[in-house]
Amino acid sequence: MILCIGCKAHFDKEEWLKHPDRTDSKNPRFDMIDDLCKNIIVKGKSNVVEIESLLGNPWRVDTIKSGIEYQYPIGSNPGVHIDPYSLVIEFNKDNIVVDTRLIKH
Repeated sequence: MILCIGCKAHFDKEEWLKHPDRTDSKNPRFDMIDDLCKNIIVKGKSNVVEIESLLGNPWRVDTIKSGIEYQYPIGSNPGVHIDPYSLVIEFNKDNIVVDTRLIKH
């Protein structure tokens, strides 16, 4: 489930890759998240190799019962939350995307 909290910008790979560790409210990744998750990451079709090529190396990788999860920092919601968010992409054992969600730290 993705909350429509970053509905302002189209995904820009070059801009995304410029901000791999930024967790503040000025991270442009936050504004790209809706387009990224609705139009670019395709559940059931996108795979680990495509995601890494598109988003770069994840900030964190966790092994879970059904496969793995990648986390990418996206910053915080300007004026609403000071806590940073991360995009979590869940892959099954075949390395195919099965879910995307946002978590607040």
